[in-house]
Amino acid sequence: MGTMNTTNGSVTATVLDSQQMVHNSFTLSQAYLESKEVTETKSLVAELCRQFYPLGWFLGTGGSITIKVHDDSIPRSHQLVVMSPSGAQKERMVAEDIYVLSPDGLILSTPPLKPHPYQPPKCTDCAPLFMKAYEICNVGVVIHSHALEACLVTMINPLSKEFRITHMEMIKGIKGHGYHDELVVPIIENTAMNESSQNLLVKRLFLSSIVVRPMRAYPRTTAILVRNHGVFVWGDSWITAKTQAEYYHYLFDAAIKLHQLGLDWSSPTHGPLRNVNELWGLSGNHSTGEKVGTLGLEYMIEPSQRYLLLTVEGTMTPMSFVTETLYPYAHDNFGKHLAMTYDTEEAKHDIHLLCTQIQEDLEQGVAGAVPVPPHYAGKEPVIASLAANVEAMMKTDRKLICLQQLQYHIWRTGLQSNELVGLVFEDVPEALERWQTSGIKAYIYSSGSRELQQLLLANSNYGDLRKYLCGYFDTTVGNKHVAHSYFEILQTVGVDRPADMLFVTDNFQEAVAARAAVSAAAHFELKSHGIYFAQQMKQISFKHFVLFSIYIYIYIYSTINSNMGSVADYKKAMNLELNVEERNDDEYSEPVSPTGQYFNSSALSICVLGILDSEVPIDDSPTMALLKDVFLPINPRFSSVMVKDENGTKQWKKVEVKLENHVNIPVFPSGLSPESYDKYLSDYLTNIAMEQLPQSRPLWNIHIIKYPTSNAAGTLIFKLHHALGDGYSLMGALLSCLQRAEDPSVPLTFPSLTFAPINPDQKSNSIFRSLQTGLSSAFNTVSDFGWSLLKSSVLEDGRTLIRSGDPGVEFKPIVISTITFSLDHIKQIKTKLGVTINDVITGIIFLGTRIYMQGTSSDKLSNEHSTALVLLNTRIIGGYKSVKEMVKADAESPWGNQFGFLHVSIPELNTNFESCNPLEFVWKAKKLIQRKRNSRAVFLTGQLLEGLRKYRGPEVTAKYIHSTLKNSSMTISNLIGPVERMALADHPVKSLYFMVVGVPQSLTITMVSYMGKLKVAIGTEKDFVDPQKFKSCIDDAFQMMLKAAHEIS
Repeated sequence: MGTMNTTNGSVTATVLDSQQMVHNSFTLSQAYLESKEVTETKSLVAELCRQFYPLGWFLGTGGSITIKVHDDSIPRSHQLVVMSPSGAQKERMVAEDIYVLSPDGLILSTPPLKPHPYQPPKCTDCAPLFMKAYEICNVGVVIHSHALEACLVTMINPLSKEFRITHMEMIKGIKGHGYHDELVVPIIENTAMNESSQNLLVKRLFLSSIVVRPMRAYPRTTAILVRNHGVFVWGDSWITAKTQAEYYHYLFDAAIKLHQLGLDWSSPTHGPLRNVNELWGLSGNHSTGEKVGTLGLEYMIEPSQRYLLLTVEGTMTPMSFVTETLYPYAHDNFGKHLAMTYDTEEAKHDIHLLCTQIQEDLEQGVAGAVPVPPHYAGKEPVIASLAANVEAMMKTDRKLICLQQLQYHIWRTGLQSNELVGLVFEDVPEALERWQTSGIKAYIYSSGSRELQQLLLANSNYGDLRKYLCGYFDTTVGNKHVAHSYFEILQTVGVDRPADMLFVTDNFQEAVAARAAVSAAAHFELKSHGIYFAQQMKQISFKHFVLFSIYIYIYIYSTINSNMGSVADYKKAMNLELNVEERNDDEYSEPVSPTGQYFNSSALSICVLGILDSEVPIDDSPTMALLKDVFLPINPRFSSVMVKDENGTKQWKKVEVKLENHVNIPVFPSGLSPESYDKYLSDYLTNIAMEQLPQSRPLWNIHIIKYPTSNAAGTLIFKLHHALGDGYSLMGALLSCLQRAEDPSVPLTFPSLTFAPINPDQKSNSIFRSLQTGLSSAFNTVSDFGWSLLKSSVLEDGRTLIRSGDPGVEFKPIVISTITFSLDHIKQIKTKLGVTINDVITGIIFLGTRIYMQGTSSDKLSNEHSTALVLLNTRIIGGYKSVKEMVKADAESPWGNQFGFLHVSIPELNTNFESCNPLEFVWKAKKLIQRKRNSRAVFLTGQLLEGLRKYRGPEVTAKYIHSTLKNSSMTISNLIGPVERMALADHPVKSLYFMVVGVPQSLTITMVSYMGKLKVAIGTEKDFVDPQKFKSCIDDAFQMMLKAAHEIS
């Protein structure tokens, strides 16, 4: 057996010689490669290529097809793979042009070379994607088409992540779908690849990895669209794959033509798209505003629809139907269902998914997981063990795809046999029909799968209700308590203004997340007026939603056109005011500071996570007493909610705090290793960073992690809204709860904050020198303020490896990682260079960032202009003050948000960073920051914000701050912690760090000193910035600087 490389050097291929080889448990010979089965399959691939060329699917040299060699004596997973080549004329394809691959993707047979002008043979670039489809979907054929309609349909809404269409006869041709069903095809982004790339194989593997998620997240789909590229379609055989591909292309083409005609393909009626005035009859001008031309968003018909997003449980159906009917039915009929369907392909797939999950549970030591015997043990033992695992999963209410899919199949059987009926409230059908007649499009968003949603509505106690609905969303778009999920729905549906969508739910956390999604959309020039919601669904009928939605729509229209009306009036009339924790004080405690209003607005919702690592296991028994007696008395804001007074001014209002609503103790699987709990803690931090704090109660939460990680025996997490105060204030509050671990009677001490001494000779400076300094300061002030103004409004950093620039980045998941440095080592660098510790730290971060950018991109991109926002505490102080001192009316260092920010350009790095002097980054950081601190730009920026607040209002000011953050690449802030070891309720604190979340950036860096160490926390946009590599680059920068400093005499 020999080894060769394909012509472009990107794929390693294995070629058989005359000897036999053993592969995947069966013997494969050269004779088998030349067998009738393989030869006929190669001929079939060539024939299909010739057929698809005139259809426009395989024009030029694009498009490809792969088929597994069918052989009844070989399991499908072990069957050979036949694949069309790349760069070849598909209309002239013959059998000898086709590749043969092993089941795991190794090339076994390569086409022969052809004379000029033919190119050397090359296997299709789509090979890794084809192999993923075989692995995940267990299919026999995959077709990749470059048809124009498959490209254009993804361009109609460039932000959409799905193609959706319903009520078209051809949908019946797609496996598992009917006329009334909504067909959903996921859309992934195109990834450009070129032949000159040295990392072509890596890019191909990356491209194959991004198709895995939609394949698993959309188990009913048999296609994936690639934006501006084409479509992948698969099936069990070449006939089913070809037929479904024809249906998909027909539906794509139909959607494009309907769009050109101004018709809505995603609604059941496919009615015309109408504008706001026509929909409500509030104006005599009923022009549809139709524009002819390209299918980009800028040429779309003026949007007019109003949209409804409805939850199912507690809104359309009683909560008791789910908990008292559906779940018990699935539990009681699990064994019966599997026994009846055990030998079907569907049941085999269900069992496979369950066994995969059970194996993961066994490896992680999840309680209740028991091994499943092999299939040859007989179906009774297999079903019995599966039943035990399923019962354990349901008992802990685990949201697993394998469990949801199995439950769906059980419920489907029950509904189709009339043992179950989908129970909806009596006024649901009337409301849905009225909305549809009014041109309002209704969608469903439920934690139950799309399939289950449609199944329940198709078999409801009022008949088939699917004809009234335009689409279905489940948790594949994201968790219902996370704002980004609603932003994804807005983009998928194509809502130009979030004010056009009413979200109806009985869950307050979901409503809070939905409102936060509007804040994101407002910054993308969608002119949001908010997604409104109704709570207290258990007390009112579904009919109230009909009336409430009409009130809301009239309100939206009137506010858009004449700024009249108040949604509060309508909510009050409907008795739908949101409840907050019961107020115990009729007076406002204090007005909300301007910065507090900015940080808790429609534009921004920024929080601080404070993480304390405990040296000993955490005992949570004294938690409530500590919160009541120590934490709440620190500041009245911890017992207040933010409300508006009769003048519309935000005030802090005292409420009765229900502590149980603020304390969270998550449950992880027991008995795992500390390294496993590291992953659980990281995922948990990601989740709580994304969740919005409810506005109906004080803006803080505490999370107690009682599992040992590799860094601590337990972890305590404070989540505090930034509206409560800045880092200085919140650190002061936190320290009020802590004591010295060794001697609680002695207060904690902090490194003194000293300022550079003034040279006595400077006092006798000449008038000329003073004038020169004044002119320099004035010039720097004008220059810095002007640049800051431009950076906050029109100048935006480019897209780099540390800045995605994506809309709504603040609602995307983040990963929090940490790295620790010795303050003694940093002081050594400081002393050698004659700079401050802050200069050294900033220089390390700047150098590490540039190393990361250079090591992950081209030279041009690595030195792309990037700006850091360096946050400064504007208090003139020498150290921390007690909270008692901070809350005084005439406090020298008042509680609240007292900080400013500097725009600092990250210095560029030489092409060969190993040959550069790393200390240059410290000197440059010192020069830049000192120059900006000595100018009056920070003061003028503060005056600008105050002017905006006075004359345009806090919301406009908040949007300006959002733009300031969004247009830069990263934020850097730091705090000073105590010198001694501290303890919280006899729990010694091993380390502490903090992270600012909700910031519209892909990279945030925070630092805090403690016990002679500096803990650097790095918040990175998940799946965009590599946290481990970035952390490694920061460490490399530190080591380079330390070495360079030691070499200074």
